[in-house]
Amino acid sequence: MSYILRIILLLGAALTAWLIVNKIRKSKMKMNDAIFWVIFGLILLVLAIVPELSYFMANLFGITSPANFIFLAIMILGNSSPTVTLIKG
Repeated sequence: MSYILRIILLLGAALTAWLIVNKIRKSKMKMNDAIFWVIFGLILLVLAIVPELSYFMANLFGITSPANFIFLAIMILGNSSPTVTLIKG
């Protein structure tokens, strides 16, 4: 996995954590939504720290590139989000 992708994943995890903490402090987010976004941020963080995991998962699902696997995972998780209050809010 390239260093650029790892940096993007780390920044994405940090941004998600920052947005969640701000929304919780302002009481603008339900706890169920906060739990989902915290898990989403943790997944990004784990994939950035342990890039071998993305290689393993990509091979497991028959995807040629770990970057494509991460993109697909983000799309699936984003579409299964309980709400989009993080963006609207």
